[in-house]
Amino acid sequence: MPVRFENVFYVYQAHSPFASSALNDINVSLNSHDFLALVGHTGSGKSTFAQQINALLKPTEGKVLVGELIPFEIQKKLSSLAEGVYAYAGIFEGYDLYEGYVDHQLSFAALIKDELILIFESKKFTLVAYQDENNSYSVIKKVKSLKQELLPQDVKEAYIAIKSPLMNKYSSFKKEDIKNVFCVENKKKIKGLKSLKSYCGMVFQFPEYQLFEESVLLDVAFGPRNFGFSKQEAEEKAKEALKKVGIGEELFSRSPFELSGGQKRRVAIAGIIALNPKILILDEPTAGLDPIGTREMMKLFKSLYDQGTDIIMITHDMDLVLKYATRVLVLNHGKLISDSSPLELFAKSDLEKEYNLKEPEVLTFAKRLIKRGIKLNLLKIKDIDSLIAELKEVQHG
Repeated sequence: MPVRFENVFYVYQAHSPFASSALNDINVSLNSHDFLALVGHTGSGKSTFAQQINALLKPTEGKVLVGELIPFEIQKKLSSLAEGVYAYAGIFEGYDLYEGYVDHQLSFAALIKDELILIFESKKFTLVAYQDENNSYSVIKKVKSLKQELLPQDVKEAYIAIKSPLMNKYSSFKKEDIKNVFCVENKKKIKGLKSLKSYCGMVFQFPEYQLFEESVLLDVAFGPRNFGFSKQEAEEKAKEALKKVGIGEELFSRSPFELSGGQKRRVAIAGIIALNPKILILDEPTAGLDPIGTREMMKLFKSLYDQGTDIIMITHDMDLVLKYATRVLVLNHGKLISDSSPLELFAKSDLEKEYNLKEPEVLTFAKRLIKRGIKLNLLKIKDIDSLIAELKEVQHG
């Protein structure tokens, strides 16, 4: 989940007598393949934070960078060649991904012989870099013009290919290896906004209220059709998404309004994942569900996460945070006050007083057992099943 918040403020109804600050100087980077939990009291800024990522809201001040950001190693290499350059580097059609004293644009990338070749261009000169098998970057060329100095032949051919209609015919270049980087700012038009919406999908509370088509299949296919896919392609994507969420073919032609509550929610979620988002934001995804429905829904999200989707989950359920999250951000009155693993967070003695959060029930129960003399390892307890396993281990040990 390559996302970076830089000095982000957000004020509702800014410059009016009713102005209300929701985010206050947020600086944080979210890593690839996190299952991130956003927690905090009601009104702490969780939903506002999440909606900056796919530009439903734009920062009043600061910026949010979303996409495959190139690590800082390359910035150091580039800085040694061009003073003042610092990179939010990624690849995006025609978008200037460099900000600094030297105006550079990462205009090209290709996987060639298992190396990621990068070409940065400016009016003054061009930098060519590559990423080797150790994921480290080195600058291999600094030229005034690509025409003045020959690149390695396969790199040159691939570069020419992306600049021409022959791009898709070049076997060593994979179009899907182009990574998008989106910059969300207040006063700038977001280039590729439509692509950002598919890159980062959001499931709102009670998503089943958004169903509207006459059949399940048409409803889920609506998103892909809206993004330019043919009817056949959209339906294939819809069928694949419905399969992922556990909706069988016998329901494809049914009206979504004839389904059960749990089925409706699954269909609505399928409509989001049909676009194959890299990031999936879940706003209180288990709201209104019974324990069985909650378990099934979280099993679905865990499956999507295991298949490579980055998850951001807004929730008040600390037991879900403990069981599923790999990282937790705590917001309080618009400020980021904690960034840790679930175990680190719940180990704090002042959890409720300092963070206005309740300890997961399974940990509370486990601590009661410890006070009664049962020696449990709290680091191994994430849910009821792991608590039972720990009790059995203690019993047989």
